[in-house]
Amino acid sequence: AIIVDRSEPLTDRLIAFYRSFAQVALSFIWVRLYMFAALEGLDIHKQVYRFIETRLIRPLCMEIRHSFGLPDVEALPLQETELELVWSFHSRIFYLGIRQHIYGMTLPHDLDAIIAAEAATMTLGLGPFLAKHLEEDMKQAPNRRKKARLPKLQPDKSATSVKQS
Repeated sequence: AIIVDRSEPLTDRLIAFYRSFAQVALSFIWVRLYMFAALEGLDIHKQVYRFIETRLIRPLCMEIRHSFGLPDVEALPLQETELELVWSFHSRIFYLGIRQHIYGMTLPHDLDAIIAAEAATMTLGLGPFLAKHLEEDMKQAPNRRKKARLPKLQPDKSATSVKQS
């Protein structure tokens, strides 16, 4: 619910969500269980994957579009590229747990700062990229362009403001 709560800037929502996510998903038990299940071919990792895509990745893609004034999914369905870029962002956070609990490496001292930097980098980088990328997609599919709002290249303030902790 925090990801789609537009009363807060998108970057702040990502920071709050991923700080909470890190407390659970980066734990020794969760990381090793998830990795073991995937390597053993058990279904639980597929269920988690579907849950994450449905409840986090797709809504986050829609929130990025909204924050940057890009076409909604009715005007232009989510594109493989944007889904993969958001998955990559999510994976970078989860990989911190893999580094610690699979490879035996230490985590950064200030994990909250790393999460905040990742969230800001993702929103500030992905929004402008998608504006250009989706505009090209709309040109290739002119029948969709009539329903879509033209992208703006500057984010609204909800994408970029970051509260200090």
